[in-house]
Amino acid sequence: MIIKLCLTMSLCLFPYQPIAKVSAQKEVLLVYGDQLSMVFLLEIHDHHISIYTLPMSLLLPNKCANDYPAPLAYFSDSTCLIETIEAVLHLHIQEQIYLHTEVIEQDMKFTKQAKDIRDFTDIQNYFDELAQQVDIGTLWHIHEYVDCDCSLAHLWDYYHIYQADDLVLDYYFLHLFMLDSQHSIALETQFYERKDI
Repeated sequence: MIIKLCLTMSLCLFPYQPIAKVSAQKEVLLVYGDQLSMVFLLEIHDHHISIYTLPMSLLLPNKCANDYPAPLAYFSDSTCLIETIEAVLHLHIQEQIYLHTEVIEQDMKFTKQAKDIRDFTDIQNYFDELAQQVDIGTLWHIHEYVDCDCSLAHLWDYYHIYQADDLVLDYYFLHLFMLDSQHSIALETQFYERKDI
């Protein structure tokens, strides 16, 4: 309890500083949504996607609020979210896709809703179910399901990658310390691969 109190107080008194930096800056696609419990950073190479996950409970120094620590769930402005992630994790976000999961779930069937995703298996199942229901016709209504700054050509490329039979996904996570159910801090900024998926 004392350690948790000290960590909480240090976050309030001193802005969060990363312990270690990612060695090379990665070019990523930011994917997040209205009900998702995680932010996804996708590094795409042909039919291989590395997925870096950040829980919405993760406290990061908000670049739009004098580096005051806030959970990702509190970031309502995408520019602030991008600036904060890029500064702390040393990634470059090329494009972003915001999923309107409530609308998607009204039009499609899922065994588990986005707000109930808690682990890597849930993530995989959710997006597998989505992939089975997305077809060419979905692209005509894409504006109902997503907000993005991607070009139509990039969306087309992402669609084909997403539908590929030989798609390989690798999941990466940060080591976190949970302060409570709504707040966590990263012990370092190094991502680790999830091996058991």
